[in-house]
Amino acid sequence: MKFGWDEIRLFTAVAEAGGLTGASTNTGMSPATLGRHIASLENNLGSSLFLRSPRGYQLTELGEDLLAHAQNVSNSMSALQHWSDQLNVKPTVRISAGPWTSSFLSQHMAELWQGETDLMIELVTGLERVDIGHRHAEIGIRNARPHEQWLAGRKLGEVAYALYARADGDIDHKPCYIGVTDTLSGARSAQWLNQNHSENIVLRASDSMSVREMAASGVGQAVLPCFIGDQDSRLQRSSPPIDALRTEQWLVMHHEERHRPVIRRVADRLAHLLQNHQSLFEATKKADPNSPPNSL
Repeated sequence: MKFGWDEIRLFTAVAEAGGLTGASTNTGMSPATLGRHIASLENNLGSSLFLRSPRGYQLTELGEDLLAHAQNVSNSMSALQHWSDQLNVKPTVRISAGPWTSSFLSQHMAELWQGETDLMIELVTGLERVDIGHRHAEIGIRNARPHEQWLAGRKLGEVAYALYARADGDIDHKPCYIGVTDTLSGARSAQWLNQNHSENIVLRASDSMSVREMAASGVGQAVLPCFIGDQDSRLQRSSPPIDALRTEQWLVMHHEERHRPVIRRVADRLAHLLQNHQSLFEATKKADPNSPPNSL
């Protein structure tokens, strides 16, 4: 006999739901209509696919065999539908970065996305490392060389950190420090502050932006990346760059994806942007805090 896609789809829905009622919710069809479709399919096969009971529909041996084939067809149809949907969707390049790097990239987004109608860029911001191997992002900015064999990495430079305080404040009088909590507490900068100034931490915050705002208000000193602190006219360095906190900066992509033209286009622009500002990231030259972000 010849199978139709609707027959396969409805049979799979009933089998996976274990009955007509659950399948009705998933398909939008009434239980009676679904029952007629299943009965018609069984009549055409000349054998039962389900054992009916008050507890639901249980697959027969033939039903189990058919479900295995049906699920393969369903997966193929879903993949085909996804492929079809992508034909009418702009290619999207997702860039994974931490909060501070995402803030910098946002300021310079005109250098990454140049008004193209055939490209969409998404910033995936978070402290947790996004899984590029499973295509949760196309490009990542990381602080260490990738060790996964399926990832390609390119070192761009280094990132310096220092203590910052309010620009017009008295940083020598009663030194107080602003710490972090929750997910930020595992960061190297948080551990360094706890190891060196734990007795003088007077405030804590669970997000980076709040830490910066507290420092700018004058209540204490905070550890910040120099490319953030040096751009903020409200802040001044209250320490030299901290050698123990200096990290590398890597651009990371999947080996199989990195040669796709749209990803390569964004990756090249991203590398050019970050490398052009290495003096800011490495704290070898301070930015003019009164100049707009794009003129760094």
